[in-house]
Amino acid sequence: MSTYRVERVNQIIKDELSNFINYQMNDPRVKDAVITITNVNTTPDMKYTKVFVSIYGDEAKKKEILAVLDKARGVMRKILAENLTTRFTPQITFALDTSLDYAMHIEKVLSTLDIPPLEEDEEEDFWDEFDE
Repeated sequence: MSTYRVERVNQIIKDELSNFINYQMNDPRVKDAVITITNVNTTPDMKYTKVFVSIYGDEAKKKEILAVLDKARGVMRKILAENLTTRFTPQITFALDTSLDYAMHIEKVLSTLDIPPLEEDEEEDFWDEFDE
């Protein structure tokens, strides 16, 4: 199966699940949370999909919301079945995307470093090495 088709299916899954989570899910734990679907990976045979979510909050809140999303997988799969034109409706697995937390950690570490800025002529010498 072409990767273009898998990418299209990934985008449809991302759009449909985002819409459901943000606007149609009635669980108060989800209504009060900031949940973003950052990535979707579907297998080429379209039988399995892994949905990466970013959740704003502490670790306990993240685990709680992941559990709520896992319990709603059946409803979400039904929504996907109505909107996908594939032979199979993929089984959904949720995973926590920690890349934003990691990026914030790296930014914090970098901001604590005391590195003096380069002087203008030092900067030119630095870039001259790449021109050669």
